[in-house]
Amino acid sequence: MARKKGFIFTVLALAILALMLASVSMWVRTFEQSEINSAQRFKGEAIRSIFSSISDKELSDFANASGYQTAYVLANYSSKGGILSTYCDEAPVPGYPPNPCTGNVEDYAQSLMENGSLPPTAGFNASLSPDYAISEWKSKVSRSAGMMGFNVTFSNPKNFTFKQIDPWHVRVYFEMDMRLSDFELTMRQSKTLRANATFDITGFPDPMIERNEHYIHPTATEVAQKQIFRVPKYTTPASVRPVLLADDEGTIPTAYAWEGTGWFFGPTTESFPDTGIFTNGSQSEIDRIKQYVLVSHSYDSRLPGAANFYGAVLLLYSPNQTISEVSIDGCMYNKTSQENCLNCLSTYASSDPTCPLLDPVVYLNNVSVPVLAVIGNATDLIPDVLRRNTYPESQRFILINSRFTDASKKRADYRQAWDVTKLRDMAICGFYVHDDSNSLAPSFFQRMLASAPSDLHARSRELGIESFVVGQWAGGSEDVMAGRLRSCRNTSPVTPR
Repeated sequence: MARKKGFIFTVLALAILALMLASVSMWVRTFEQSEINSAQRFKGEAIRSIFSSISDKELSDFANASGYQTAYVLANYSSKGGILSTYCDEAPVPGYPPNPCTGNVEDYAQSLMENGSLPPTAGFNASLSPDYAISEWKSKVSRSAGMMGFNVTFSNPKNFTFKQIDPWHVRVYFEMDMRLSDFELTMRQSKTLRANATFDITGFPDPMIERNEHYIHPTATEVAQKQIFRVPKYTTPASVRPVLLADDEGTIPTAYAWEGTGWFFGPTTESFPDTGIFTNGSQSEIDRIKQYVLVSHSYDSRLPGAANFYGAVLLLYSPNQTISEVSIDGCMYNKTSQENCLNCLSTYASSDPTCPLLDPVVYLNNVSVPVLAVIGNATDLIPDVLRRNTYPESQRFILINSRFTDASKKRADYRQAWDVTKLRDMAICGFYVHDDSNSLAPSFFQRMLASAPSDLHARSRELGIESFVVGQWAGGSEDVMAGRLRSCRNTSPVTPR
């Protein structure tokens, strides 16, 4: 009986042990499957993370940097050698303004962006830093994905576009197919990336200026250069056109240039010596006083003594006149004498036709500088000018214009006053404007062509930009203007110009 009980106990123990082993085996298999599922989930999360991080925005940011560097490489090369024009009769690309003869510029840009080098047919050497080549970008992405256990492959760029969309901006667009998988090829995903970037050409060198300087100075190490800068105020040639403030007919505008002598151009001021901008604390302005036009709204007793310190004087009033009757050599004349004026005249008129004509005589406050007297609404158009780092719109430069310098003839010929502030800014600071008129100017891409500016086909009404040219090839002397351009740009508090 005892043996039977012992047998039954043994059988029960073995059964319980078998159940325990079966439970452990099931737990182990479940754990192993859980590990496999976790690994798959981790791999799936990783592939989704990689896939989402390589986005259109990331590619567009890279395309913006690559396109910008590419444009600089081409502008820098063409400032020395020039790119051959081609495709001058090619139909414009739908959606883009026509830019004749620039096919090579666009083709070379695509080659540089894709591979960092030019096609063999280019005929010259120029390279892009590998960091900005699409091929290098693809390699970096592939290496990064490989470190995480994935393969990434890209197609070649397609639907590639490198075009000017307006006079001041270049657009880069292309597409690439991307394929991502794990090493075991158990997971795969693919999508099409689209790069869409636009950059501003502000600050780029104008290759046409330097290239033409090299043509006449092939061995020179330094020649005149110019960068493309613009300001929102000056957008077209019309926006920098001189404005007529007064003339001797009083028609354009309703300001009458009463009388005047001489020609002068400069900034205006209402400060007398030792006052305003010419105090002892402004020694630099005192040194420049001869460059200024003194503006006086009414007669001031300081005028006769101060006038010759300035380059010119603008009087915004008419002098008083007194009339008296005088006898000269037996003839009676009405003598008209000016008062409260500079270069005051006495004029003589006789009703007797037998009496000789007498010339006007300057009898009071004779000064040697040009003087223009204006009556009318020009008064409010001519403010003070301070020679500081001020934005051009806060300044006013005027040109006074009279053929005669002899004060006794100050009424004998035409007299004008012009506001030339904007034209002066464009000339000195080298601003560029867009030519939207019927005349044509080269675009930024067309300025890279070896044939510019002689090739009349290489012009674009939609994209043409223009400025005052500098350098000896355009009749200038040495690099004086270029130095002024750099100085002007460095003092601007608003935009680099």
